[in-house]
Amino acid sequence: MEGGAQPPRAQCDEYLIRFAVQTGSREWSGEGTSFCARTDEGRTAFVRLKQRTASGYLADIVTWEK
Repeated sequence: MEGGAQPPRAQCDEYLIRFAVQTGSREWSGEGTSFCARTDEGRTAFVRLKQRTASGYLADIVTWEK
């Protein structure tokens, strides 16, 4: 999903079913990286890394209701 437009929730859900990885095992490619995720509350989310900072990244995050 790198560099792609924000997908609809159904596409993120499908992506998570097919390609999910365990927490902490994802390698970040840097600014512009985008991916779907699942929150601790079970919500679907779309994340785009915007800018590297001294302590991590600034990101745009969209979440959908369950």
